[in-house]
Amino acid sequence: MVDEFFNWKMQIDNLCTKRQNLGYVFRKLCKYAVSKTVKTAYHGYIESRLTYGITAWGCSSKENIERVFEKQKKILRIMSRVDTTASCRKLFVDMKIMTLPCLIIKNCCLEVKKNINIFMTENKVDYNLRTRKKLKCKNNRIENFNVDLFNHLPEYIKNQADDCFKRKLKEFLLSNAFYTMDELKSFSEEQ
Repeated sequence: MVDEFFNWKMQIDNLCTKRQNLGYVFRKLCKYAVSKTVKTAYHGYIESRLTYGITAWGCSSKENIERVFEKQKKILRIMSRVDTTASCRKLFVDMKIMTLPCLIIKNCCLEVKKNINIFMTENKVDYNLRTRKKLKCKNNRIENFNVDLFNHLPEYIKNQADDCFKRKLKEFLLSNAFYTMDELKSFSEEQ
């Protein structure tokens, strides 16, 4: 859902409202179901709704992303039966659930990998340039956002064949549990 200003506020409001309503459901479910069932419900009710259209609304404002991410963390705390102020980073890693920023990174990077030929740069000189491994951006805000995330992935992931790329990317994101897209960028600069 997009409003006339193309800022995804309606989509974010819709996601936040649905997450709030599901908090009650997950509290009840956690009392009576085993953790595997609760995690399956999470993937079916929460993650599936988060990922719907995520390559489009994922480049929304940081405030919008943070609002939805707060709701995701609230559900995770309910599932883990921890205090409402507990840090969730370790919970995401232990439960093997991707943070909202990781879901955005994953889906955007998969989109770029699927269409990699569109973004390939041509090296018009015979010597190596620092940017030779970077993909070029287009005049499209969403594509630029996606390519920027892809360019910040570690080389060993970017160089994977299509069939291994998704698995390696998922392993990388699950083990790091980024809270913002900027964490990925600073991670790549440290490497």
